[in-house]
Amino acid sequence: METARAKPVALPAPDCDLLTGIEQVAQWYGITEGQVRARIAHGEIVVFKIAGRNTIYALKSDQNDLWKKQAETYRAI
Repeated sequence: METARAKPVALPAPDCDLLTGIEQVAQWYGITEGQVRARIAHGEIVVFKIAGRNTIYALKSDQNDLWKKQAETYRAI
């Protein structure tokens, strides 16, 4: 019996800031789609939607800015 394999997800070029869909966000972070959904729900991953569409989008630069703010907060403790 053959096991089902996850379809590989292509990430955008390194110089492209936009991640499209939960699959790309999960691939970029190196975590599962379920973990991405949980982190979005807790505000740990910043995403947005375009009006009239269901696809989520994330900007790598927004994620990096969030990490920098969290690191600064941690260092200030």
